[in-house]
Amino acid sequence: MDRRFVAAVVLATSVVLCAAFARPVAAGTIRHDRDFDVSDESVFDYRALTESPRYACVGKVHGSETGSGTLIAPDWVLTAKHLMGSSASFEVNGATYSMAAGSAVKYEYEDAALFRLTQPVLDVEPAVLYPPALGSELGRVGTLVGFGRVGDGLTGQILPTGVKRAGQNAIDAYGSWIGWPDLLLLTDFDHPDGTTSRMGDTAPLELEICGALGDSGGGLFVDVAGQTYLAGVLAAMWSYDGADAKYGDGTASVRVTAMYDWILAALPAALPGDANRNGWVDARDAALLAAHWLTPSGAVWDEGDFNEDGQIDDLDLAILSANWGARAAAAVPEPAASLLLLTALAAACVPRRRSTARP
Repeated sequence: MDRRFVAAVVLATSVVLCAAFARPVAAGTIRHDRDFDVSDESVFDYRALTESPRYACVGKVHGSETGSGTLIAPDWVLTAKHLMGSSASFEVNGATYSMAAGSAVKYEYEDAALFRLTQPVLDVEPAVLYPPALGSELGRVGTLVGFGRVGDGLTGQILPTGVKRAGQNAIDAYGSWIGWPDLLLLTDFDHPDGTTSRMGDTAPLELEICGALGDSGGGLFVDVAGQTYLAGVLAAMWSYDGADAKYGDGTASVRVTAMYDWILAALPAALPGDANRNGWVDARDAALLAAHWLTPSGAVWDEGDFNEDGQIDDLDLAILSANWGARAAAAVPEPAASLLLLTALAAACVPRRRSTARP
């Protein structure tokens, strides 16, 4: 197959840049044989996926262009670099938050940027970053979430931007598959008859989707062991015959693993006990610690090693308990809740400790 792409589209609402890098992306096109508005337990439901609390952290970004962004800490948003201007705002859960002046940090190597909000978002749980320790993203099912133009695989993107939509696609390849950097993750939009597949399995997922104009900056999420992670930032469409979000087109997302250290360097230091570094100390952090309980050596913060001694044990459990309920925005943990957590986790972990020997 000739892997030359004839058009690339930035996933936002902007102008054509050149023959190789054209327009931007939005809320996504779905399978023509599925109805987004159908809400029926007997069918697969795009709307239910879109409205899942797991993706409440994705909102609109209003900057030099309008696109999407993902809350990754109470007062930090990860989005596409081409959306950023001298000012910006983030709209999520019915409220709009302004960008703090001079806070934008642009990723040097790809289309991604961070900016800080003037006040924290306290009613939306931030996304959890996909850590490098989880390994390759390839082969995982990705959920693309953004705001933008809608349509289906036959019509392409036809309706205005601004509607939130989520759908799924298999993460099939890195950017080098089409001659782009491996800082990117690629998905392709498969027709139900299997005739348009460019990579990976020819059969589409039940809730297959393609990014469209306006989805720039939105999130590419994956689920691993019951935890939802932000694995990519929607950045561009790619195509062999004109990028209009029809069957056969694809979406490129900037890998979070490639930016992981850059993101952490820009954000404030993690709260004690905040294993997933999303600014909240909660049950998801407890689950990570429990999953790696009694790791004897080589443990890292993302697994629950809060005192950074390479082990995960009672000392880390005590740190988690003491900070239970804390948020980066300034909440103070409640002693009663901490005591309850310590008791519950101790009960869960001690039996494992008795049956697990350290070398």
